[in-house]
Amino acid sequence: MGIIARQSIKASLVGIIGVGVGAISRLFIATKYLSVEELGLIDVLTKFTLLIITFFVLGSPQVIRKYYVKFALKNKEDKFLATYSLYAVFTVLLSSILYILASDFIISFYLEKSPLFAEYIMLPLYCAVAFSIFHIFNAISTVKLRIVIPAIFYQLLNKILGIAAILAYGYFFFLNLEQFTYLFVLGFFALPALGLFLYVFLVLKPKFVIPKWQEGREILSETRNYNFFLVISVASVYIIQAIDSQMIGAKMGLVDVGIYSIAFFMGSVIEIPQRALSNISFPILSKAFEKDDLPTIEGIYRKSSINQFLIGSLIFTLIWVNIDALFEIIPNGSVYAAGKLVVFYIGIGKLLDTAMGVNRQIIEASKHYRFNLGINLLLGFLVIVLNLIFIPIDNAYYGGINGAAFASMLAMLVSNIVSYFVLHHYYHLSLVNMNFLKILLFFILINLFFNYVIQLASPYLSIAFSSVLLLTLYTIFSLFTKIVEKEPLINFIKNFKS
Repeated sequence: MGIIARQSIKASLVGIIGVGVGAISRLFIATKYLSVEELGLIDVLTKFTLLIITFFVLGSPQVIRKYYVKFALKNKEDKFLATYSLYAVFTVLLSSILYILASDFIISFYLEKSPLFAEYIMLPLYCAVAFSIFHIFNAISTVKLRIVIPAIFYQLLNKILGIAAILAYGYFFFLNLEQFTYLFVLGFFALPALGLFLYVFLVLKPKFVIPKWQEGREILSETRNYNFFLVISVASVYIIQAIDSQMIGAKMGLVDVGIYSIAFFMGSVIEIPQRALSNISFPILSKAFEKDDLPTIEGIYRKSSINQFLIGSLIFTLIWVNIDALFEIIPNGSVYAAGKLVVFYIGIGKLLDTAMGVNRQIIEASKHYRFNLGINLLLGFLVIVLNLIFIPIDNAYYGGINGAAFASMLAMLVSNIVSYFVLHHYYHLSLVNMNFLKILLFFILINLFFNYVIQLASPYLSIAFSSVLLLTLYTIFSLFTKIVEKEPLINFIKNFKS
């Protein structure tokens, strides 16, 4: 097994463990020791940092990943790294100045419904600077084929620090609200940046050679078009991730953000298998495109769809069947139960994502990668417009926080349909097959059965019984229908040689 596959698998395992730690932190510790408004505050601050980070790095990390090998072949990688590191310093300084000048304008959006946000207006700036440092050194670590350590810092250790911060504030009372907020939010971004900075310089030891003025201009000129493409594309990705919380905070308040954040997290658990598979599959797809090996690409596309849809539907069913019991055992669950429909809408949207397999990764690895920019822009536009439409609606099913989730679900539906037709048009790839339809039918029937037939009084007993029964039924279904093949996608990974 090559270094790429080994690193990808290890990083994926770290990510899965990190999600587990995050689940404990978010669902059982934060809900117990933080008020709903405090939880909403840290979510808005964290997501706002993600919203502005693109303008601080302006594509530098992605350009480093894309062009490092090209400049290394010319023996100019040292000058290339120095050029883009200096470029990042410039963009961070410029963006910081613009953020400070725009701070009063930003506050005006939150002042009426989320006035507490205004007290921490400078915190996203500090976080964005720290996260910019992380992104640059993460890119350097990636081109050196080392992705596990960055994953440990960003997906695991900062979450452990978050748990410590919550306990120090809510259980031991060592911190006041301001100290806790700075430690939790800034630590989430600063700890990975500091740790990765030390790792890169002490272990990887990259060389930085400042080029002459003309050489630096040539490097920037050669990467300019791709950088512009990446800035827009990455900006749209972060908008998609963060805009719903910001709009809820601005239009409804931090309490609603707190409820939404818990429900959104529960619905997002479904995409865990997709994250792991996406990281591992991209180098395989790139290699297949280099060889013009369409059968391999089609095989990965179909198998990733079937495997992800099967696992994703199981996770969704486990969550949705037990949703009422989960809200019973979560501290202050009666408050967070207001986000039940958010879990459903986000869960369905994420399930659709998993069912579409590695469609976006295939487009990214192909010569038609620019379509991903259009899809990202479409998705970002739809998320903003649909949120503006649905959040103000006074309706229990598709208004308020439910409206924000409903908007995200619709946006994911449209973007996946577009991705599907791009692949179908250019490569004649299709996911419509009997196994897909079997999973869909089984998923619908099993949810109807559990939701309308099985009910137990004890939430703990209900979760245990339902989970064991579901796992058993899914196992029988998979074996009986022979959906799980003898050579699933994991064999591509195990046999992959870098």
